[in-house]
Amino acid sequence: MAKRTRRRKRIVTDDLTLRAFRDRDVDAFVLGLERQSAPVDWFDWFANIDAVGKRDRRLSRKRLFRDLVKAQEGATIYANPGLRFQISSREHPKWMGYVSIYDARWNVHSAAVDYYLLNQYWGQGTAARAVTAALSCCWSDLGLHRVEATVEEINARSVRFTERLGLVYEGTRRHGTHIDRRWRDLRVYSALATDDLVPERHSPQGA
Repeated sequence: MAKRTRRRKRIVTDDLTLRAFRDRDVDAFVLGLERQSAPVDWFDWFANIDAVGKRDRRLSRKRLFRDLVKAQEGATIYANPGLRFQISSREHPKWMGYVSIYDARWNVHSAAVDYYLLNQYWGQGTAARAVTAALSCCWSDLGLHRVEATVEEINARSVRFTERLGLVYEGTRRHGTHIDRRWRDLRVYSALATDDLVPERHSPQGA
């Protein structure tokens, strides 16, 4: 008996398609990273992957891609695998970034959200539209009630983006993450299914 393949979730808006990464996307993934403009700051961790690779040769761009694909398989939420959605334009289907829905807690119908956008697409509102579409999927298709986002407190650009998107600031998680041998505080934001999130027409730089 042939093994049934579970269909992965896909989100389509007027101008964007969000779908799971596939093995055959590796070349487009690497090309997208190569075409990024110079990194703006150290938060742009994909743009700095080569610098990291000089210290650890295992962290090549293709290795990073394989890690992303592997991670999405473990992000199952309510029988919907592949919840690290790659963002692409419907007009020009190139990889632009991703939105992740992960860390589901079944008893309270909640999960976490994360996103990344290649910096050549900043300032066009792409990330705002993609995150809003992913959140709509959380409410309508996945049955979630709450989605949480955490942002490094010193990352002013991401803080502005999260707040303009309409997520509610709840407090600071002291020493919530450990990066480059330093403890860093995280700002905690949330969105509820009952919230009315309407992103601005033009999102701030970085989104």
